[in-house]
Amino acid sequence: MSNPTSTNLSRWLSFVASPCLRVALLVGCGLFPSVAGATSTDSECKQLYRQKKIWEAAQCFEDYLRQFLSKSKLSAEDRYQVGLALRNTNLMYRKAAKREPKVFKASFLREKALRYIKLYISGKYYATPSQRRYAVVIRDRIEQAIGYAQVTVLTGHPRATARILGYQYKGTGQGTFTLQLRPGTYTVVASYPNATTLARSISVKPNAPQLLTFQPSRRVATIPPKLRQRKVPPRKVVQRRSPPPRRTDVAKKEANKLVQATRPPPSRSRTIATWTLVGTGGALVVVGSVLVGLAVNVNNNANNSENGLRQKIQTGGGSVEDTRALLQEQAQANGLLQGGVVAGSVGLAAVLSGVVLWSTWPQPKASSSLGQASTLRKDNVRPPVHPSQPGADSSEASVVPVVSYGGR
Repeated sequence: MSNPTSTNLSRWLSFVASPCLRVALLVGCGLFPSVAGATSTDSECKQLYRQKKIWEAAQCFEDYLRQFLSKSKLSAEDRYQVGLALRNTNLMYRKAAKREPKVFKASFLREKALRYIKLYISGKYYATPSQRRYAVVIRDRIEQAIGYAQVTVLTGHPRATARILGYQYKGTGQGTFTLQLRPGTYTVVASYPNATTLARSISVKPNAPQLLTFQPSRRVATIPPKLRQRKVPPRKVVQRRSPPPRRTDVAKKEANKLVQATRPPPSRSRTIATWTLVGTGGALVVVGSVLVGLAVNVNNNANNSENGLRQKIQTGGGSVEDTRALLQEQAQANGLLQGGVVAGSVGLAAVLSGVVLWSTWPQPKASSSLGQASTLRKDNVRPPVHPSQPGADSSEASVVPVVSYGGR
């Protein structure tokens, strides 16, 4: 690599205690030629940097770094070489980001530089505490230069899955979640349990929080193609038998009078059971209506909270607690609505059951007069004689027999 400025040189030299470490650091930074022990790959990377091939040098240092990271155990010399390679890779990507005119590509290069400096700090590849402090300063500067933005995604369903696709970026989330994204253009694809998919495109600017809200439509029930093609067999027409001969009008009237005179009052059990079902069903319908009204009220409050949260996020505010409170209000509204629908449905079914029970309750058998009529002797019942029959007179033709309808 080329010689850094005198300020950076003095800063790095102040981190090293012994002269031997100073010489090794200068060799690793490219101030002096490589000595024995340095691989040819390291020399090629430094040569690419001297030729102003920043991107090729960064990739070369990455390949050189993989040779050490693939080992299961590193010696002290290997750890020292890894630390030098991490700093060099970080420096190459920062310089490549400065030369990149496009913002989203420059942010991606800075993110790669940030990844290597974080690995340098977490792996403790530094030799002195001063080197660690300087690495932390570089990390903070890179994060500030990237300008991560907070993006909150509201899918509208707790089991919906969202995928975020961007330049060299892939992320996933479920329900309502928050991500830190670098500047650029992203496509968010939300998948719902009923196989519905929605997609939206957003443009993320540096240090500008955003709120992305999806509004899924209700599922529309469709008839499967197999059921549409199914043929319905023709209905079978059953021919009715000829009805039995009707009784005479006088016999019908007499029978109706006898039945009405001996009809018992309605059963007490029938009245109690019917009104119990009707009353319980009516109460459940009222409770269901109250629950639905509460659900509408809570839903309106949740919509107002969502609008307030959106304004907070646009002004730089908002937090995860506000989002959780919004989700709780939405869940409460859904629970009240479902409870109201269930209570109303059960109440309506109870009312209908009471009506059906009242109409289908079995009538008790008649007593008294019907029983007496059934004990008449058979010789008192004579069939009617038609006037056209031989030997019939007018008095016999006008006689109507008394028929007992108590038993069949």
